[in-house]
Amino acid sequence: MNKLPLYIFNIGEHPNKSSMAQSAVYEHAKYVYTQGNSFPLKSNRESFDGLYRKLLEISEDLFDGLRLLENNKRTCWAYLTNKDFYRGGIHDHMRTSVINAVYYLQVPKTKSYKEGGISFYNEENNEVFCFKPRAGDLIILPNHLKHQPHQSHTDDFRIAINMEIMCEPVQW
Repeated sequence: MNKLPLYIFNIGEHPNKSSMAQSAVYEHAKYVYTQGNSFPLKSNRESFDGLYRKLLEISEDLFDGLRLLENNKRTCWAYLTNKDFYRGGIHDHMRTSVINAVYYLQVPKTKSYKEGGISFYNEENNEVFCFKPRAGDLIILPNHLKHQPHQSHTDDFRIAINMEIMCEPVQW
């Protein structure tokens, strides 16, 4: 099996986890999903901006000489799933980033490993790896790596914060 171009860190639970989770749940409840499965976070900006800065700091260490492009947006997006809400699908981020990242703000306990996890796929859409995140995990992946979040069948939300970096190409 080939090694996946994937970095997984546990950077710890965010000190403002509770207020960030409340913001995400509130915005999710009022967001009108017309396409896609995530939404841009607009409240609690200071906490989410700090999380994005942490992603940049780690990415600068991973990719020596990281150079951001002018069209880089420091937006954090939220993806929530529980037993009552799931919008999934295998996808990549080829059109919107060079580096993609997911921070797991809240991960409820589930009965199975795959439930609430994230799977990664090859070019033929065959699953090659499934990861069960913990709160505080940060996954950094290239824009072309296909992936899909799995539903969490709990009352509590699994809250993932998605971030993207537009930069000059980097070596994975």
